[in-house]
Amino acid sequence: MSSIPCFIHTLQLCIHDSIFRQETIAKEILTLCRGITTHFNHSSIACAKLKSIQQQLSTVPHKMKQDVSTRWNSSFEMLQRKFEQKVPLATYAAEYDEIKLPTNYQWGIVEKLVHIFTPFENLTKKCGRKDETYAQIIPSVLALKVLLQKASSSDIYAGIMTMIDELIKSTI
Repeated sequence: MSSIPCFIHTLQLCIHDSIFRQETIAKEILTLCRGITTHFNHSSIACAKLKSIQQQLSTVPHKMKQDVSTRWNSSFEMLQRKFEQKVPLATYAAEYDEIKLPTNYQWGIVEKLVHIFTPFENLTKKCGRKDETYAQIIPSVLALKVLLQKASSSDIYAGIMTMIDELIKSTI
């Protein structure tokens, strides 16, 4: 049972390497998203304005998340939150012109990244449970591999193919 944390760490390294070593566009998007979070973290007025917009749009008033560059899942959560808050952020940017948002192409990449990494996030959480065994984890890992192989042959994931190919090579 003590080797499951090693598996989680290995999975973390595979994902981290695929994000930060392969795709320049992913790095650009992460930098842009960090800037958005920094803007709101340094201004209570901006936070209040965003919260007001979220309420007007009937969007869950979530705060912006910042990532820790050494933890891929924090980057995933940051991208996921930005994508969830895409419309309120666009409204804020249109009204106040204080932040730079991803382009439409970059938002498309964010959506693809969130979609491809959601199963990894789920597996990471599953592996972290105390009652989890390899007998329960191995089928999930195999399912991830199949998902990645299907994604690598789909035009839907154009823009992140290098990352997907790297994930296929590095996953078990």
